[in-house]
Formats: sequence, C-alpha cells, structure tokens
Amino acid sequence: MAQEAKIYRTAAPPRAIEWLTVERAGYALAVIVALGVRLYGLGEAPLGPLEATQALPAVDAMRGLAPDLAGQSALLHVLQRVTFIVAGATDGAARVWPALLAGLSPLLFYFLRHRLTRGGALAAAFIWSLSPLGVWSSRTGTGDALVPTFALALMALLAWEERGRWWAALTGLIAGLLLASGPNAYTVILAGAAALFVFRGSVRLPARPSLAYAGLGFLAALLVASFFLAEPAALAAVGELPGRWLSDLIPGRGDYGPVEIIARLLLAELFALGFGIAGLVIAIRRRDRFGIWLGIATGLALLVALVGRGRDPSDLALVALGLTLLAGPAVARVVGNAYEWRRERDPWLLFLVSLALLIAASFALPSGFNMTNTGDWRFLYIGVGVATLAMTLIVWIAYGIWDSWGVVGRVVPAVLLVIGFAWQVSEMVALSYDRGAWRQSGIVHELPAA
Repeated sequence: MAQEAKIYRTAAPPRAIEWLTVERAGYALAVIVALGVRLYGLGEAPLGPLEATQALPAVDAMRGLAPDLAGQSALLHVLQRVTFIVAGATDGAARVWPALLAGLSPLLFYFLRHRLTRGGALAAAFIWSLSPLGVWSSRTGTGDALVPTFALALMALLAWEERGRWWAALTGLIAGLLLASGPNAYTVILAGAAALFVFRGSVRLPARPSLAYAGLGFLAALLVASFFLAEPAALAAVGELPGRWLSDLIPGRGDYGPVEIIARLLLAELFALGFGIAGLVIAIRRRDRFGIWLGIATGLALLVALVGRGRDPSDLALVALGLTLLAGPAVARVVGNAYEWRRERDPWLLFLVSLALLIAASFALPSGFNMTNTGDWRFLYIGVGVATLAMTLIVWIAYGIWDSWGVVGRVVPAVLLVIGFAWQVSEMVALSYDRGAWRQSGIVHELPAA
C-alpha cells in the first residue's frame, strides 16, 4: 500500500522577532540604562553658574526680550528656548537635551561594529552608558555637553561604508550641529585632522553632488541654530566659538591645574583608562589604523584639556569617549575568554578567591585614608587592605608556579574587569548623584570664599 505523506506548514515567525537579535537587544538595554542614569533626578540640583548663564538668554527670549548670546551655545539656546515654551523654565528642562541625546548615543556604537568588532562595539556602548565623566557631563546644561554625542554621531557616519547623497546631507547636518554646540567641537576638528594623517592614501573625496548635499545639510544646521534666522545673533555666537577655544588654549593659571585634571581622570575613568590602554596595544600590534587614530585623537583631547588656562573637568568627556572606544574591543576579548572557561572548575575557584580578596581590599583601603576614623582604626584598615592585596598576588604566583600560568592569565583580566566595572559604577554614582557631606563628588571644585 502506498503511504500518504502529509506536509505541515509551520507559521513563519513575525518579522519583529526575526529582527530582534541578542545583539540588538543588548543595544536596547544599553540605551535604557543610559537614559535612566542621565534623566533620573535631573532637576534636583540647582543650576551652576555656567548653566544659569547659558539658560538665561532662553528665558529672556521667552519673555520677548532680546537674548544676549555672547559666549553661549547657539544650538543649546534654541533647544532650551523651545523646551521652556513647552515645559516651563525649570532646572531639569535646561538640562534635558544634553541628557536625552547622550542617553540615545549608545545606539551609535552599532554603526561602528566593522571597526570595533561586534562584541567590541556592544561592550563600548555599555561602558559609555555608565561612564562617570560621560554621565556627569551630559547632566549639565552647557553647550559642551552636546559635543561628545555629535562627535560620536559624526564618527559613525564617516565610518559607514554605504554612502550616497542622503548620507552626505546627514553628515553635513551633524557637522553643522557639532560646530554650533560648544568650543570643544574644535577639539573634534583637531582629531579629524589627525585622521587625515593616519588614513592618508585611503580617504575618498566625495563627488560634487554629494558635496552639494553636505553643504545643504550644513546650512540646515545653521538655520536650526539661528532659530530659522529669527535670531541672527546666534550665527555670531557660532562664529565666536573658535576664538573661545583658542583663547582657552593659551597657557596660564586657571581654576584647575593640570595635576588636578589628571587626578580626576584617573579617579573617574580608571576602568576605561586601563582597558583603553590595552585596546590601544592590541590595535598597534594588529596595525589597526582606526584604533591607532583613536589613540592619537584621545591623546590630543587630553592635551587640549591640560595645556590651556581654560582647563575644566568637562573637557575630559571627549577623553572618556576616546578611552571607551579603545576599551570596547579589549573588554569584549576578556569576556570572550571568560566564556570559554565557564564550565571549568579551577578557573572559577581562582576567580572567586581573587574576587573575594580584592573586594575586601577595596573596602579596607579607602577606610584607612578616611580622616573621620580614629588613628587606630585607620591603621587596622590599611593593614587589612595591604594584607589582602598581598595575599591576592601570592595566590596568583603560587597557582602559576604549581599549576598553570595559562589559567592565571585567563582569570586575572576577568577579575580586573569585574572590580573595574564596579569602580566605574561607584564613581558614576558619586559624581552625578551623591552630594552628601561624607562622600562629596570628586568632580566638584570648591573655591575659598574670599
């Protein structure tokens, strides 16, 4: 007898499910985290002097007065003016645009996957979402708080391989918005000049139609910054930004010294700095021109933040962005190596013992330098901290000698990753939220009341 074959059709999965991959879900989570930490409690603290000076012209314009935009960000002025009309002139409304745009910025790392690798770009998105200096800067109502987001957007566009007229128009628009944001935009231009040197011989000049579209996009950005030509003074404010940037580069004494700026970078971005240096070493060994350029650009941004009399911690946001881009591939490499030994017993044992000892040291050592503790307690805390650090090193060396240095080499980076990321989250909270008397934000610079 012939047997009948029955064919069953299975329903095709919805297109939304096909589109939503684990990688894209990771970027969505990074955006949710970035928006949450940047928008939470945004209006609780009063505006600082620079923020109030930036917001005052928008309040004047809302009242029908002629705004004085000298030395201010024309783009942020327009955004604040519209926001004040809709939601009222509040502290949170004055800061919402830098925080909102920066909260969405982790999505831009998706377009750098072919430069940073898929895992590296996703890791960089999470690092940037919780970057202490990145979060703190984006929660301030100043023009320079917009610069890292537009710089990242411009980098993503320039790294995109599929180019056409709409790409050129969007690139011109983003470049115009960047130059209308704040003086630090010209630090990005300096980094762009370094890119022309690093990528010499491989830079493709766009065709004339594309240049025309880029020019139209740039003009559209100027129209937005001038409130569609309703405020011609905004164009003059945009023209003043290069002069302000050059003036801040003049050597001299300022409110912050170079040592203080370096100390704040080391304290806040220790995690990104350590893995960023590792990422730069990897890029040099692989002769990756994009990674080498990131190292040069980050060094130039740090030099600008140190050399002039206009030194300010807000300048370090661009340095943090560069370190984040460098750190992403290194972090992804450590996570990938850890995934390989997830079912092995010995690496997990060494990992947990090392982590417990370093956590004990991280609690003890800061308490040893807390001057509110008595001398005996501080001596005890320092002793415990030094002892646990020494025990950690002894465990690593002993395990390497009597068992396997390969296991140590795989476990130690994972331990440093966990401890470093915990440090980063702690610093982010301290800079952006903690205003208590005992743990004052390290970014705050207090001047004596003379």
